[in-house]
Amino acid sequence: MSFWVGVDGGGTKTAAVVTDSNGVIMGRGESGAANMAVLPEDAVTASLQAAIGAALEDAGRGWPDIAAAGFGLAGCHPVRNSETAHRVFGRICENVPYAFNHDAAVALIAGNGEDYGIVVIAGTGSIAYGKNGNGEEARAGGWGPLLGDEGSAYDIALRAMRACIYGHDGRDHPTALQEALFRHLNLRDLWQFVHLVHRESFGRSEIAALAPVVAEVARSGDAPAREIFRQAGSHLAALALAVIKRLGMDGEMFPLATVGGVFQAGDLFMEDFTERVREAAPHARIHPPRYEPAVGAALMAKARFGG
Repeated sequence: MSFWVGVDGGGTKTAAVVTDSNGVIMGRGESGAANMAVLPEDAVTASLQAAIGAALEDAGRGWPDIAAAGFGLAGCHPVRNSETAHRVFGRICENVPYAFNHDAAVALIAGNGEDYGIVVIAGTGSIAYGKNGNGEEARAGGWGPLLGDEGSAYDIALRAMRACIYGHDGRDHPTALQEALFRHLNLRDLWQFVHLVHRESFGRSEIAALAPVVAEVARSGDAPAREIFRQAGSHLAALALAVIKRLGMDGEMFPLATVGGVFQAGDLFMEDFTERVREAAPHARIHPPRYEPAVGAALMAKARFGG
């Protein structure tokens, strides 16, 4: 029996798994962020080591038991920063062969069970990525919170926080978001809220973590919260359609996986998302992911090194 390590590293956390040859998870581990584009090399290495170490321990295995490892990391590109990637992964893997790619490429394999089709990811950030039958690749989004990430958990939460301010000022309708967010954050008033938001320690991850609170308020019928999710669905559909059109897949039948925590609130926007996508690509098969992204990384390693 061969065992494989798969790692999914993002802007908020790193997940690692140990799988058997059938893709069955034997052990899991988690740690902090591992975005190679924004974090120091030592920080990425530490997160990967912690997550993989926990997964190996959970599986009762060590590196000598592992046939190969696969890494899918945010900010990791097989050409642009391959030197850094090889230095980091080579230090971690203890002479075990490894494969790596960016996190969207691994999510495509995990989502569709194959290296083909489209994946839309909406977690801390957002991106759409795809590969057609000719092996051509395309992406849309994934440019970070200052330049994009529309429809992401960060974007949803940031819009919700602004809605609180707009409601307070009288620039928009009052919203139940203010009470819900204050209660969740254990705050008394708007001034405490503003002070918290401008702290350096209240960063992208902390903001993105508020998205489930926004979903709860939206389900209660609050109009501003529901509009935030409607817009999120529209933005995510636009990402998907940009990739579909660039790859010339709009007339084809293909799988489209929806990956990431935002899609757990799919009842708030999934109908509109699906309708928008199928208007332009009527044969798209939209579905939840077949595997979690870390398993996709293990499958990538298995495809690369055999077994």
